[in-house]
Amino acid sequence: MKIYIIWIVLFISHLYATETDNYTYSDIDLEDSKEKINSIFNDDLDDIVFDLNVKLGGRFKDFTSISDTQIELSLSGIYLEKLGKDPFFHPYEECINHGVCRGVKIERILIRPNESIFSKYNPVATTFVASTINMCGVRFGVDKISHLLMDAFAFYNATKDKRFNISKEDVLKYSDALESGGYGTKFTGVYSYSDIEANRKGVDLFYDLFSGQKNYLVRDKKGRLKINKKVDLCDYVDKKFDERIEKSKLGDTSKSPAVKAAIDLATQDAEYRTKFFSQKQKDEFKKSILKRKYNEDLRKFNPLKVIEFAGMYLSDYSNSNIKRKGYHIMLAPLFNPILNNPFVGLEYRNPSNIQREIED
Repeated sequence: MKIYIIWIVLFISHLYATETDNYTYSDIDLEDSKEKINSIFNDDLDDIVFDLNVKLGGRFKDFTSISDTQIELSLSGIYLEKLGKDPFFHPYEECINHGVCRGVKIERILIRPNESIFSKYNPVATTFVASTINMCGVRFGVDKISHLLMDAFAFYNATKDKRFNISKEDVLKYSDALESGGYGTKFTGVYSYSDIEANRKGVDLFYDLFSGQKNYLVRDKKGRLKINKKVDLCDYVDKKFDERIEKSKLGDTSKSPAVKAAIDLATQDAEYRTKFFSQKQKDEFKKSILKRKYNEDLRKFNPLKVIEFAGMYLSDYSNSNIKRKGYHIMLAPLFNPILNNPFVGLEYRNPSNIQREIED
C-alpha cells in the first residue's frame, strides 16, 4: 500500500497537464510555431548524435566495429537522458506551457480551470488542462507533444523489445488500454482519440528516425553516426490532434450536457469577439491572454478527489478484464516507470539497420 501512495504522490507532482480545451479562446490567432519547435528538436538531435559519437569514441577505437543495434540502443539511452527524464511529459510541453523554450518565445494559450470546458466535469480534468498552440497549421493541446515525442518513444522501443511480442500495429490497442484506464477515462474522465493518434504518429517518427527509409540518420564511411537531413515534425502532426475535429469521449456521460453547454458558451464567446471586437480590442485581448504566466493562479483542487481517481486507476490496472485482454503485459513495465524502468534490460528482437552515407 505504501508504494501505491508514493506512486500517487509522485504522479500528481509530475502531472501538470493532461487534457485539452481547444474551444476556449478559439478566436485568438496564434502564430505557427512549426519553425521554432522544429529548430529546437533538430538542435537537440544534433546534440544527441554528438554526445553519442563522443561516448562511443571513448569506448571503441574503430567505429566500424560497432553494430547498428549498439548505435541505436546507445542513441535511445542518450535521448532518454536528455529528453525523457520526466516519465510523464516531455520537456517541450513544460517549456511551452511557460511560453519560452530555449530562449525562444512560443505563443500559447493558458486556460484557467474555471474557464475550461471541463470546469463542471470533474476535479482532475478541471485542474490539468494543457496549453494550446498552433503548429503546422493545426491547433492542439501541447500534451500532444508529449505523446508524439515521449509516449511514442516508449511504444517504439516496446515494439522492438525481446520481452514483448508487440507489433507496430499493436500500438493502437495499447493506447486504447491507457486511454480507457489511468491515463484517460479512469483519471481525468476523458478518453482522447487525439492522444492515440499522436502516439501512432510518434511511432512513425521514431521508425523513420532510427530504421526508416527517410535517412534522417546515417553512418559515415568511418562508422560514425551523423545527421543526414533535418526532421520536419509537420510530417507527423495531424489535423486529428485538434480535439474539435477528433472529439474526445467522456467517461461520465451523466455530465455530458454540462460539458456540451460549456463548449457552446465558449464557441459563442469566440464568435462574439470575432464579430463585434475592433482590431484594437482583439489585439489587446490576445495580449492579455498570452501574457499569462504558467501556474500564476493556484490551481486549487481537492487532493482526496485526485487520489480517489488515481486509486481507481490502480484498482483498474489489476482488474481481470484488463488482464484478460493482455494489456497488463505492457502496461506494467512501460507505463509505470516509477515502479519499473522500461529501458533497463532493453534488448532488441532483431538487429537494427542504419543507412550508410552515400559517397559522391
